[in-house]
Amino acid sequence: MFQSSFTLAAMIQNIWNRCFISFNFEGMKYIIYLFPIYFFLTSCGSTSSAITDGNIAYEYKKYQLAASLLETKFQKETNPIYKFEIAKKIGDSYRAYSNTSKAEQWYKIANDLQFDPYVAMQYGAMLKMNEKYSDAIVHFEMLYKKHKIREAYTQREGCKYAMEWMIKNKNIKVENLNTINTQYADFAPVMNKAGGLVFSSSRADTKGKDINEWTGEKNSDIFILKGDGKIELLPDTINSKAYEGTCTYRDSKEIFFTRCGDASNRDNHCRIFYSKFENDEWSSPEPLRFFADSINIGHPSISKDGKKLFFVADHPNGFGGKDIYFSILKGGEWSEPYNAGRMVNSKGNEMFPFIDDNNYLYFSSDYHQGMGGLDIFRAELTEGGKLYGSITNLQYPINSSYDDFEFI
Repeated sequence: MFQSSFTLAAMIQNIWNRCFISFNFEGMKYIIYLFPIYFFLTSCGSTSSAITDGNIAYEYKKYQLAASLLETKFQKETNPIYKFEIAKKIGDSYRAYSNTSKAEQWYKIANDLQFDPYVAMQYGAMLKMNEKYSDAIVHFEMLYKKHKIREAYTQREGCKYAMEWMIKNKNIKVENLNTINTQYADFAPVMNKAGGLVFSSSRADTKGKDINEWTGEKNSDIFILKGDGKIELLPDTINSKAYEGTCTYRDSKEIFFTRCGDASNRDNHCRIFYSKFENDEWSSPEPLRFFADSINIGHPSISKDGKKLFFVADHPNGFGGKDIYFSILKGGEWSEPYNAGRMVNSKGNEMFPFIDDNNYLYFSSDYHQGMGGLDIFRAELTEGGKLYGSITNLQYPINSSYDDFEFI
C-alpha cells in the first residue's frame, strides 16, 4: 500500500515531511513529495471482526493495533526467545506506519535480546532515518566487520555521504506548498496537460468513509488542483471506496492509475487501471494485465511519446522486493513487461518511476547508497528503456533521512 500515519509525538516533524515541496535546480523548477514512510506494494488486508490478539493484527497488517496489543504481550512475557519475536514485530509495526522513533526503540530491544541480521540491519536503518548518522556508522561498521554483512558497508557509506551533503548543500532551501497540503497524506503529484496539478490524498473529503487500520487515515483518492485554485475530486468513475493513487496521463484524455482493493474487500491486491475520456466522461476503468492477479503492480509513469509505460511490481522473479518494469506500446497493445535491469533494480525496493522529457528516469530506492529510507535517484535511459551509465543520488535537501519519492 501507499499510505502512512503518525503519532502525536512525531507530528511536528512529520507534517514538514508529508508534503509537496518545490525547488529550483539548474534553472528549472521541480516538485517533489517527501514522505517519511516505509512504502509497500502489497495487499492491505481487512477484516471486520474485532481483533484482540497482536499476532493476528500483525498478520492482517493492522499495524497500529498490532503495536499496542503486542506491547502489552511483551510486558507479560518472560521467555527471552518469545520476547525477542514480539519486540521484532513491534518494531516492524511501528516502521510500517512511519513511527521511526518507536521502531528504533523496539528494534534495539530486540537486538539486545538476541542477534539477528534482519533486526540488526533494521535497527541501523532506523538510526539512519532518525538522522543519528554517527551512531549508525558505528553500528554498520560493526555489522560489516564482525558479522560480514555486505549491505552494512553500503549503509555505512550512505551515512557518511549524508553528513557531507547536508553541509555542502545547506544553502539550498525547499518550500512547502501549504496551499495544497493538509494534515493528511498528500502525495504523488503529476501535471495534467489540460491544466492542473493532479495528486493523491487521504484528506477528509475522500469518497470512502472507512478508516484504514494500517494507517489510521481514510483510503486515498485522486484530486486535481485547478487553475482557479480549487481542489476537486476526480469523478466517481476513477475514485471509489478502495485506495486510488499514483497516476499518469497520456495527453489529457487517458489516465493510468493505481487502485488497491475493491469495494467488497474480496480482493486487496494493487493493480494499474486505465480509463479514457470520451463523450464528456471517463470510461469504466480496466486493469492492465501485465502479470498474474496475485502480483501487485502500481506507480505508473508514461514516457513523453506515450509509447513506454514504467511501473513497479513485486514479482518473485525480480532482483529484490519491488522492481521497476516497463512495457512498450506496439500495434495498439502493451508488450510483455521488461525488467529495467540490475543497474536500477537491487536487492531492496525500487519504486515511483518518473520519466522526464529528456529521457531521464527518476526513481526511489531504499538499497542504493542514500541518506536513509527511500532516496531519489536519476538514471539516463537508452531508447530501449535500459540504463545508460550510472545512477545519481539527488542528494540533500531533495533527499533526507526519511522516505523521499515522487519527483516530477
